[in-house]
Amino acid sequence: MKPSKTCFAAAISVLNLLIPVGILAQPSNFAAAISINGQIVSNFEIDQRSRMLRALGIRGDREKQAREALIDEHLFLQEAERNNIKVTKEEVDSGISEYAARANLNTDELLTELAAYGVAKASFEEFVRAGYAWRKVVADRFLDQATSLAIDEIDQRLPLRPLSTTVSVQLSELIIPLDKSSRTQAREVANAVYKRVRNLDQFEEAVRRYSVAESRQQNGDIGWISINSLPDSIQRKVAATPVGTVVPPEELQNRIHILFKRNVRNDAVAGTAHSTQFSTLRVSGESRDAAREAVIGIMDRVNTCDDLHWEAANSPTATLTEHNVAAGGDLGIYAEDLDNLDDGEMTVVFAKNSSDIYVELLVLCGRPLVLDTQERKAILNELHMEKLEDYARNLLSRLRETAHIRY
Repeated sequence: MKPSKTCFAAAISVLNLLIPVGILAQPSNFAAAISINGQIVSNFEIDQRSRMLRALGIRGDREKQAREALIDEHLFLQEAERNNIKVTKEEVDSGISEYAARANLNTDELLTELAAYGVAKASFEEFVRAGYAWRKVVADRFLDQATSLAIDEIDQRLPLRPLSTTVSVQLSELIIPLDKSSRTQAREVANAVYKRVRNLDQFEEAVRRYSVAESRQQNGDIGWISINSLPDSIQRKVAATPVGTVVPPEELQNRIHILFKRNVRNDAVAGTAHSTQFSTLRVSGESRDAAREAVIGIMDRVNTCDDLHWEAANSPTATLTEHNVAAGGDLGIYAEDLDNLDDGEMTVVFAKNSSDIYVELLVLCGRPLVLDTQERKAILNELHMEKLEDYARNLLSRLRETAHIRY
């Protein structure tokens, strides 16, 4: 869970501001609700986490989500203890500062916003402590394995990655100014739009009433935008929001930004540099027709460029040449034929001189993406993180399977 400033921008009711201290102190709130390997989760902890989820704008059954999250976090801390891993106060403070920075707040402002929802500082500290402990556990156990991916393995993973497309979203926007004199009112309006608007017509009506953006003249329509061009905090929310619904508000530069996600599509990325790898198997014969028949027979037997090695080794009249032409390089006499081939496809190429009695089998092996060193390192780091996350998920699954959990 990653707090964002917008999530705290929901209107704060008087009831939340005036939660009687006595209610939190009732003994029943500290009664055991869940036992995880003998450790107790109290009703108070569940209530605190539910309030935190509400502050973060999380929808759904918050009590159920709170229970599941607290089970995981107790397992995190128990595993850390088994491995003699400690989390210092300085690390917890650093973690809180990190969360605050993501929401464009300082630590005091973050804790004040949480307190407005009845979340105690100690509860948030325990949340951060558990997350920090788990990161240290996972790094301690799996970092070496996760970073064992070799640089050369990047090329093997590239075909599986959507590097040739980017996601674009069609959006409408509503922007509300945020200043000290009207901060509370602005947040109340933003929260009302987010919670009550159910379709584009209602959103456009809200735009005409509240928005100060120039796009108000177009009922908030800002067209298609690459999701990567949005600020990180908004980008994550847009990606997680279903089409046809309002994106959770986000506070940026003294304004509250509210978006309506109208549509989504994948766009091809232009200008990507690829090298060209292809093979030619030159087959000679008593005549051009004989060579052509021999090549057609070979085409029936081969499926990939690698298959050509066996043909060349077992035919005294066949010569194999492998080509790797850099991006933008000269493909020579094969350029036109290669332009019509997809990876793994092949065609027959006749000698240009009619007196030559050979025919070539041209096979396009592939057009691998050309990356500079920094790009390759960036992808390598992403793959490391993917592996680390897989190890973490598997470890948590095993811990849950073997844990004694009683409700």
